[in-house]
Amino acid sequence: MPLFTCVQKRRPVPDSWRFTDLTREGLRNVFGRSARLLPAVALAGVLGASSVGVLALEQAALNTEISELAVQGRGVVFISESSPDRPASISRSSCEALADTPGVEHAGIIIDANRADALPFAIDAPARRASTTLFPDLGDVDVLVGDTLASQQGPFRAFVYGQPFDALVAPPSREGTGTAFTLTFPLLPEDVSASRCAVLLEPLVSAPEMTSDLIAQLGIRGNTVSGQEVLSTPVDPTSSYLSRIGRFAPLAFGVAGGFITAIITRTRTSELAVYRLSGTSRSSLLTLLALENLLIAGTAAAVSGVAALLLLPQLLDPATAAIGGIALGGSWALIATLASVDIPFRRPTDLAKDR
Repeated sequence: MPLFTCVQKRRPVPDSWRFTDLTREGLRNVFGRSARLLPAVALAGVLGASSVGVLALEQAALNTEISELAVQGRGVVFISESSPDRPASISRSSCEALADTPGVEHAGIIIDANRADALPFAIDAPARRASTTLFPDLGDVDVLVGDTLASQQGPFRAFVYGQPFDALVAPPSREGTGTAFTLTFPLLPEDVSASRCAVLLEPLVSAPEMTSDLIAQLGIRGNTVSGQEVLSTPVDPTSSYLSRIGRFAPLAFGVAGGFITAIITRTRTSELAVYRLSGTSRSSLLTLLALENLLIAGTAAAVSGVAALLLLPQLLDPATAAIGGIALGGSWALIATLASVDIPFRRPTDLAKDR
């Protein structure tokens, strides 16, 4: 008889869990009536909605700040000759074409005209001609009257240069456009160029970053031109917004939710021990825990998406909310799984002793 017998190491016998079975089991463990993970689901709903709420508050504050600065002249850029001693001429067509540039609200040339009487409300008032692409209301009337000169509602008739004109009180505009105290007429056919081009940028656009691109699109004769913003702030509001600490809120909520979920999972060790004692393999139990964490994290992301749809009118950039929801759910699932990855590899008897 052989003195020694070779003992082969037994391989773990696969259990009978299929992935669909594990998925159903995970759904019961997470959303069942007596599921011990229901507090984690409730937390997912709260943090998912809170991440979008924080974003909405931050974007509302940014919108308010930018709106206030826009009224004071932020985003109003005048492109004109670099020096009065070195005149330059900007073509009307190239300036008006800037209105079609992404990031530009309105653009057009302005030409000073002789002072005029607009009876019965203004005598010897400043007058000018401007592009309809800069002041769209000029396409419907003969003259825009500054709101400091008249207060009529809707179109009315005014006598300018002794002739009847269809007039309209100029709607409120940004500081620097000069609509409040002047008479603004449409351009004449012979107005093919001017010494200055006015550009009104969209609220979130940075004038210093945009001006050089605008100048490059202009048809210029004579000397060089430069752009000057009516109101320039030392700190750009959009730059401050992009560097805010609140942009990490979804990620922070996800990490916190993941750790709390892992803590709740560790209070279920006796329940999880039953799976191991009944023949569930380590890999199947690990898959089950990962599925549970994904369901909870998915709930947080889904609630974040619903909150974003409900708050859509208050969001300047809905894509930020979508990215935040993905970061929230991804970090939640990752942290919760990593923090409980040791459980399937512990001895079932040790798990059963934990409370």
